[in-house]
Amino acid sequence: MLLFSANAMASDVTTSKIKELLTYNSNDFVFVSLEKIPGNKPTCATNPYDYIFHLKSDQGKAIYSKLLAAYVSGKSLTFKGTDECDPLQANAEVLHYVSAK
Repeated sequence: MLLFSANAMASDVTTSKIKELLTYNSNDFVFVSLEKIPGNKPTCATNPYDYIFHLKSDQGKAIYSKLLAAYVSGKSLTFKGTDECDPLQANAEVLHYVSAK
């Protein structure tokens, strides 16, 4: 008999304005909180912030720039998580993509 565990529910794609962005000078994490709470988050995602990503990469810096612009202008963005939590911040879902329309 073959047994395996899979996440049957993928986190939802969510369009929302940003409620809060949190950064610390002691690490490269950016925590993102949305006005609309995403549905079907992974069970590991118990952090009050909706998503997390890292600033070290060029991609992370580009995402942060896009988020700051949307936050300041009050624009909505579309967000999707990876359905997994960050290995270093085990209670926060990793941001997979953010889209501006």
